[in-house]
Amino acid sequence: MAAHPTEFNDFAWTREYARDYSAKIINHSKMKVLKDIKKIISALGQATINEFRTTCFGHMLDFDDEATISAVIMHQIIARQFTFAGVGPHEAWFRIREQSIRFSKVEFCLVTGLKFGDSTFDPNAEHVVGDNSLWRTIFGSRTVQVDTLAQNFTNGIYSNDPTIAIKVALIIIAELILMGVDYRSCVKLWIWTLVEDRARWNSFPWGKYAFQMTLHYLNKVPSPPQSTSGGKLSYHMYGFPLALQIWAIEAIPELGTLFFTKTTYEIPRFRKWKMSKKSIVLGDAFTRNLECERTLVAMEEERRQEYWHDIDANIMEGIQWLPPVDPFPLRSSMISTVRGQKRRMTNFDVTPLSTQIDVGVIPHPNAGVIEPLARGVTPPSAPRTSLPPTPRLSRPAAPSWARRDKVSTRKLRAVMREELPRILQDTLPGILASILPDVLRQIREQEAIKEPGVNIEES
Repeated sequence: MAAHPTEFNDFAWTREYARDYSAKIINHSKMKVLKDIKKIISALGQATINEFRTTCFGHMLDFDDEATISAVIMHQIIARQFTFAGVGPHEAWFRIREQSIRFSKVEFCLVTGLKFGDSTFDPNAEHVVGDNSLWRTIFGSRTVQVDTLAQNFTNGIYSNDPTIAIKVALIIIAELILMGVDYRSCVKLWIWTLVEDRARWNSFPWGKYAFQMTLHYLNKVPSPPQSTSGGKLSYHMYGFPLALQIWAIEAIPELGTLFFTKTTYEIPRFRKWKMSKKSIVLGDAFTRNLECERTLVAMEEERRQEYWHDIDANIMEGIQWLPPVDPFPLRSSMISTVRGQKRRMTNFDVTPLSTQIDVGVIPHPNAGVIEPLARGVTPPSAPRTSLPPTPRLSRPAAPSWARRDKVSTRKLRAVMREELPRILQDTLPGILASILPDVLRQIREQEAIKEPGVNIEES
């Protein structure tokens, strides 16, 4: 762990310009699905509730399922992030007036109640799902979009079997709440594999995995907006950014007193808070001196909890959350224009096409080699005699790579003709069902009075 900063005379703002702009925060973690999970699990009876509470996500049934990101608070916090010599790679520091506060694995663990440490299960390894698994028996080994799974769960399709309902609920929490994936993403193969082993699922370090993802996207600094964008920053927040907000009101107690409501719970600390229904107007909250907790300190009761046992484990060892890799790096990072054949390459070196293949005029096979002329010598004029007719040439054979591409294109078109109607039939209803509520919500938000200069969206 990095040494604690002292007076920060040599610190540097991570995004100093951020406070000069308004912000749009796009929260991809979908806490609202927790309400449907509570409803379905409760309808299956007390035995199912008790079984779910024995899982590593059981305490999340007590989380506020209406919790949303407060854009005004989050923007004020994120805009005050700074760095200094010796800062650790897995922590973030923020400066509130003359005080500094830390967000690290300790704070994330105390807020969420999720484990750190290591696991015998590696998400980045190759996995084979068993024949009797949920994925093979219920879904026929087909790819399943996360949003489709959540919609089916909400509609009660899996309510006939408590075991299946619990497995699906665990998958939804992992994918949509803790990792905040795009709703169009498909459930990962390693998730299908892990959910079949309840003991390994419960021992998996979900806190470490979600924290690494959350911190990664927190540190993706947005560039200052162009003049054409309306002068607004955009933050895409994946992982579990609500943990960052709960940490903020724990580290700055006055924020919790003003804008949140305490519950009867104490640990984990996410259970302590409910979002206030009233609009949040900060006023001068961040311009005056606020009492801040530099770091969160575990209470005696928290130290006895299972999720705290491995907090001192080296976060760099064992399994790691890895940033997604672009499946088409060449296409996504190279921008070409026909005029001038301009290209932009990033993170790799590509030889321009014109230096690989000569695409100019194919020379006549009977053309002779022109010898270079000495300086000052006038080239002879062409003879007036008529030339013999040029023999008719056959078109040169295309290179092997071009023939392969043509065959691949032909096969791709055939597959698309066969598969596209099925894909649309499977996915279009789910997409429409997820888009329409957002459209209606946006219409209602436009009619409501909102905090000027800052707004929030949920994907």
